[in-house]
Amino acid sequence: MKEKVLEIIAEILKVDVAVLNEDTKIEDIEKWDSLAHLMIIEAIENKLGKAIPIDEAMEITSVKELLEKVEG
Repeated sequence: MKEKVLEIIAEILKVDVAVLNEDTKIEDIEKWDSLAHLMIIEAIENKLGKAIPIDEAMEITSVKELLEKVEG
């Protein structure tokens, strides 16, 4: 699951998946703005069938927190 989430993030942000890990924070990647964040959440819901409520999604600040929401 972790690899799939990282691939989705990398695809949307157009970055190499190798630059992403659990310690990556949103502010670490210039392209990760609010629109990109919503696109990532939507892609996770569509591709992985994991729904994240919008209020919870907007509180996510790192890859680790995103993975916790997806896996939890």
